[in-house]
Order: sequence, then structure tokens, then C-alpha cells
Amino acid sequence: MLFDKTFKKKVCIKNNQLIDSKKILGFWIYLMSDCIIFGILFATFFVMKNSIFGKFISRDIFNLNIITIETIVLLLSSMCYGMISYTNKNYCNYNLKLLLCTFFLGVIFVCIELNEFHNLYINNFTPSTNSFFSAYYTLLSTHCIHVIIGLIWIIITICKSCYPLTKGMRTNYICLGLFWHFIDIIWICIFNFVYLVGIFL
Repeated sequence: MLFDKTFKKKVCIKNNQLIDSKKILGFWIYLMSDCIIFGILFATFFVMKNSIFGKFISRDIFNLNIITIETIVLLLSSMCYGMISYTNKNYCNYNLKLLLCTFFLGVIFVCIELNEFHNLYINNFTPSTNSFFSAYYTLLSTHCIHVIIGLIWIIITICKSCYPLTKGMRTNYICLGLFWHFIDIIWICIFNFVYLVGIFL
């Protein structure tokens, strides 16, 4: 029993030396506030979906194949980031490759998303068309902005990827990972509840 307590205490001290636990806790609190924002946007979307405007939205407006490709691309980017190592001796080249893969997959996702917005816009489906499209654009553009912020963060991390793996760098990797996986989870919710359930079912 005494050994277990001593071991746990040593592990806790070691972890605190490797990462900044307070910053990570603060980042978790930020993500929880972001969850509330997205929760409100999802609720607004479903209210508008069940309105008189939302009930007459045709499935043909949206391309499920393109949306599925978007989902796969973002999942792959999240998988690439999940493979980043904080202990590998050759972490510089290893992490750099994974960060670049994550970045380019994220860029592909944003390009597809913006192309979808463009196609809707040229077909006169704009945020001012009705309340449904207003809620739809607000939700998806908020997510897209988060992805762009994540991409900027990744660029900054790439520039620092070959710096010594300090406590600050490990904390940065962990916070960026939390943010990127959070974006991924939000998109899965969008794919399932907005497209599959909200529009195609």
C-alpha cells in the first residue's frame, strides 16, 4: 500500500515536470465552453430544420459522397496527429512528417468545405435564403473557422517542431491534439446529426 502511494506520487511529480498540468486544465475548460457554443448552434439548426422552411429542403442540394470524403479526410488527419510522439529520440523528423500530413489533410478538408459553400451560393442557397440556411451556414462556418485556427496553430508548431522537447512544447502538442480531436468530434456530430439524420433521413 505504501509502495503504491509512493509510486503514484513519483509518477505525478514526473508528469508535472514533463507537462504544464494547469495550462492543460485551462484548455479543457475552454473546450467545454466551446462545446456549449456548438450545442447552441446544433439546437438552433434543428429548430430551423423543423420549421416550415427546413421541411422543404431537397436532399439533392447536398452531395453525400463529397461530405463522406470530407469526413474521411478529417479522420485521417486526426489519426496522423494521434501518432505524434513526445518521447521518440528522433521526434524531430518523425513529428514533422506527421504534422505536415495533418496540415495538408486539414487544408484539403477546408478546400472541399469552401467548394461546397461556393456551390450552394451559386445556386442561390445563401444564409439570407431562409432561416434553415442561416442556421446551416452559421454552424458549418463556425466549425470551418475552428479548423482554420487549428491549421494556423499547426504551422506554428511545425516551425517549432525541431526545437528541444521542453515542458512548453509537450504542453503545446497536447493542447493542439485536444483541439484537433475536438474539431474532429464536432464534425462527426455534424455528419451524423446534420446530414444523415437532419437532411438525408
